[in-house]
Amino acid sequence: MIYPAETKPMMSTNPGKSNAALSKEAKAATGKAKQASDATRSDDWESHEQAAQAHRDAAYRHNDAGNKTQAAAHQAQAQVHQEKASMGRQAQNFAEDASRTAQELSGKAEKAQFGQDEKDPRGIDELHADAAQAHDIASKAHDLAGNDREARFHAAKAKAHGAFGKQDDATA
Repeated sequence: MIYPAETKPMMSTNPGKSNAALSKEAKAATGKAKQASDATRSDDWESHEQAAQAHRDAAYRHNDAGNKTQAAAHQAQAQVHQEKASMGRQAQNFAEDASRTAQELSGKAEKAQFGQDEKDPRGIDELHADAAQAHDIASKAHDLAGNDREARFHAAKAKAHGAFGKQDDATA
């Protein structure tokens, strides 16, 4: 079995200890790994990263104790948690990028009230429509990343920018 560099089981981390002591440490590490797994939440990539580390530690301990089957099971569980952590981190990064884009468009739309930016040919209504769409995307991205507060913030900003164009239509 080939492991990524950061998850490769080490050789013995406890030379000179008895097999009974090593087995006891392995059992304790299994308990910690189970607790870490039980503490994970689907929307919390950091908890999956902690669980992955706990399972890697348990794999090392079982490897030291000569329990190759248990070591392999913990290594596989660590890989699953690491993949979930990686996906969560990617979702978080995407949500943060979407937030920055939305905030930039929001700023342009708000400044457009005081005159059109020569570098941006869009009118005020189009800028507010684009900002509303960008905030909607950011809201959905934060929702997927498990950031409820940020998702609600961007949903409110999308609604405000969307209402801007409708408000102008009603007063015209």
